[in-house]
Amino acid sequence: MTKLTLGLAAREAGISKPTLSKAIKDGRLSAERQDDGSYAIDPSELARYLEAFRPKGGSVGQRPSPDESGALQALKRENELLREILERERADRLDERRRAEAEIEHLRLISERLLPGPRKAAEGDQDAGGRLGGLIGRKRTSGL
Repeated sequence: MTKLTLGLAAREAGISKPTLSKAIKDGRLSAERQDDGSYAIDPSELARYLEAFRPKGGSVGQRPSPDESGALQALKRENELLREILERERADRLDERRRAEAEIEHLRLISERLLPGPRKAAEGDQDAGGRLGGLIGRKRTSGL
């Protein structure tokens, strides 16, 4: 599944990158550290974080009260993010399929040019010995 960068996650959540970065460092948001030092955040983890620690009055660490519909909003947002990711993946697969089909057609054309087609039988090929006779020599006549 495609993961979000810190910037994209912040934009999707409507909070700042430093806020998300601090949440990662404090252990409130799980993220994978990439080789280049950036973070990769799973959309479902972002939704979980937003549900549990969404900003209320400017402070990220406060939990919402039980009567708020934050869980529903978080699930809707997660669903939107997953649909966007799915659509990108489908587009990528379609592009890959088109490239593969074009490559197959290209290779088919090359093979038609390089490989001879099926050989048509010449008149002399079907002599008395038939195909097998052509392979092992002409049909012997009994003249012993």
